[in-house]
Amino acid sequence: MTKFTLNQKMDDVVRYQNGIESAKSLGANYEVVRMWVKRFEYHGISAFEKAIQLIQWNYIT
Repeated sequence: MTKFTLNQKMDDVVRYQNGIESAKSLGANYEVVRMWVKRFEYHGISAFEKAIQLIQWNYIT
């Protein structure tokens, strides 16, 4: 399983939305990219930041 950074996710969402690349060419499953796009459309940049904070919180507790 490939891990994507915050910047990679943002870049991938923009490239996918603009039709520059497909999910497969980005190296991610279609459903994963679709989830990123929906989160980004609804929450903006904070969609990806919250996921990172939640992961960090889980490791602290």
